[in-house]
Amino acid sequence: MNYIFAFSPNEVVDVTLRYSTNKEETLKRRKKFDEKWLEECLELRRSRMWKMEAAEERELLEARYKKEQLDLAKAGRRCHGDPTKYLPTEKDIKVYRDSVKEAMLNQ
Repeated sequence: MNYIFAFSPNEVVDVTLRYSTNKEETLKRRKKFDEKWLEECLELRRSRMWKMEAAEERELLEARYKKEQLDLAKAGRRCHGDPTKYLPTEKDIKVYRDSVKEAMLNQ
C-alpha cells in the first residue's frame, strides 16, 4: 500500500508508515503526491476541523497529534515535513496526561 489515511470526526492523519513493514520501499512508491503538499493539505484539514472544537478539546487534539508524531520519530519513522515541527511542549504533554487521567477516573 502506498497511502493509508485515518479519519475521525475531528481529524485526518496519514498513518501509512505506522502500518508499513518496509519504510524505504513504501516511500519509494509514494509518487502520486508531493509529500510536502500532502502534509500541508492534511494539516489544513485538521486545523479547520479543530477550529470547530472547544478550546479545551482542541488543545487535547493538538497534544495527541504532537505526541503521535514524536512517537513515530522515536520509533525511527518519518514525521512529515520538519520532524521538530510537531514536538510537544511540556504544556502539551501535561494536557494530554491530565486528560488521560480524567478519562480513566470517569470510567
